[in-house]
Amino acid sequence: MSKILIVEDDENIISILKYILDKEGFSLSFATDGEKGLSLSLKEDFDIILLDVMLPFMNGFDILKGLREKKTTPVIMLTAMDDEDSKVRGFELGANDYVSKPFSNRELIARINANIRKAPPKSDRLLLKENLFFDFKNSEIILNGEKIPLTARENLLLDLFSKNPSRVFSREELLKKIWGYEEYIGDTRGVDVTIKRLRAKMENFDIIKTRRGAGYYLDLE
Repeated sequence: MSKILIVEDDENIISILKYILDKEGFSLSFATDGEKGLSLSLKEDFDIILLDVMLPFMNGFDILKGLREKKTTPVIMLTAMDDEDSKVRGFELGANDYVSKPFSNRELIARINANIRKAPPKSDRLLLKENLFFDFKNSEIILNGEKIPLTARENLLLDLFSKNPSRVFSREELLKKIWGYEEYIGDTRGVDVTIKRLRAKMENFDIIKTRRGAGYYLDLE
């Protein structure tokens, strides 16, 4: 299932896009202002982004510029601005395609599918924070360009957290999912030690947080 991020503040357009793209089986995420749009586009891996130009807090051109410093996610500019200068600027900043409002549903879907097919393979590296990447395939984090190896359990822990950002996992749940212990027998120190070592490898990036009495979670905000 392809994942689409829609960065759009017009509720009517959002409703239309949700209706037509849900029917096509896409997984949808939404941002209604520019700052959230840029944050989500950098934090998560999407197959394509539908990006409006006129947005609160940050316009689509600035979002595209910030995105292209980190990622090559395909972007379709979706906007009422149909003048040549706007299109040229979008393409110069790295837009892959341009669809003007009001749009044809069939054309939009065709352009989405075409751009997804043309997209290069996704990188194995997941951006966690600026200059901090996670590479599950190679069992390592990359911090300021330096590769730092992870143990098997550190790698599985960070993979679980990165796929479920902000979700709190209890120590008992982590023992079951990562250590494979079906029954909790009272000693969760192994979880705490592994978390401590993983935090140390990330140095100043305080992204694995403790929720007292509940467990651990990944904070990418």
